[in-house]
Amino acid sequence: MAIVRVHAKRPGGFRRAGRLWTEAPAVVDIDDATLKALRAEPMLDVREAREDDLSAAEPSVLPTVGSLEAECDALRVQLAESRAAHAADAEALRASVAHVESLEETIAGLRGPCDGCAASMDAMVKATAECDALRKQIAALEEAATAPPTKSRK
Repeated sequence: MAIVRVHAKRPGGFRRAGRLWTEAPAVVDIDDATLKALRAEPMLDVREAREDDLSAAEPSVLPTVGSLEAECDALRVQLAESRAAHAADAEALRASVAHVESLEETIAGLRGPCDGCAASMDAMVKATAECDALRKQIAALEEAATAPPTKSRK
């Protein structure tokens, strides 16, 4: 959400985002998608509301302390959930790394002198395939762990 000042650049106004924007500036609280659409419109002048714009705005446009506190609480919950998900991803990554290391030890043991033992060769091929699959999972988990957390605001 953003509080912006919007006015039409032509006499008679201009319709966009479900309303008529006049030449007189309007201070409005709009969501990010609407803000993007309005900013892309060359027939409108859209800018962040300044202090003098806010002092002239209708009280219903301005956020209340309660609404800001509620937004902060929602963001705190989202942050806690992100941290918990990150911790779970990190634990899954550690478990996968330990499993890969175990499989690699098995492979190393099977690569020693083998008297043509087909079972050992089959086990080695299977362990190698599992290692490859786990390496892909590890790469995906590492990528997810290094990706910046996404922001979502109401």
